[in-house]
Amino acid sequence: MSKAKLYWNYIPSYLYIGGEDGEVEVDCLLAVSHIIIKKPDHSCRDSDVDYYGFRELEFDVLHMDKTPAPEILALATRWDRERWEEQIYEDYSGREDV
Repeated sequence: MSKAKLYWNYIPSYLYIGGEDGEVEVDCLLAVSHIIIKKPDHSCRDSDVDYYGFRELEFDVLHMDKTPAPEILALATRWDRERWEEQIYEDYSGREDV
């Protein structure tokens, strides 16, 4: 039996799926399980990581009822995944708890 995954936050998002009837918008949740945003510190020359900063992110795509949505993830393009990542980073950019 596996443990339930803990998430920091749920961010509402969407995926456009093209079909014979045109594009359909599928709502989903981006469930953030791990995020680190290290802002650049140009006064620190000891480490390129400190100087340039970095970002780490792990998230799952869920249905709106918070159940896993592998079929949505399977249909997502690289552009969709990058958009989701930027959406999460924007949501967390103003927070102090990251």
